[in-house]
Amino acid sequence: MVGKPIHYGGLVYAPINELGIVLLFGMIFEEIGIIVEEIKSGFPDATIRRFNGRGWTKELVEFEYKSSQYKQHRHPINGCDIIVCWDHDWPESPLEVIELSHLIKLLPRDLIEKKVKCR
Repeated sequence: MVGKPIHYGGLVYAPINELGIVLLFGMIFEEIGIIVEEIKSGFPDATIRRFNGRGWTKELVEFEYKSSQYKQHRHPINGCDIIVCWDHDWPESPLEVIELSHLIKLLPRDLIEKKVKCR
């Protein structure tokens, strides 16, 4: 089973699970001004830094396919800063949500081809 075709860089289909979200985020984090310090298998999933105009702030990230899964998994609200997901279906989320399905429409599609020359 695969997601709908998106043809983003070297990724043909949209993510269908959390691992796909991690992969896609790994493809674009530099493009959106993020530095990744740590990815791990426990909560929260990642530690990143973003420039806020004065310096680089440390933020904690949880990857979910749908933003509402953060609540379903009973993660603590104060244990994370950002949910990175494909489908933002939790409009009342108290956390910042980065919805990749929307974001990739704003980024160049030839991202991977610029970085890796295939033979």
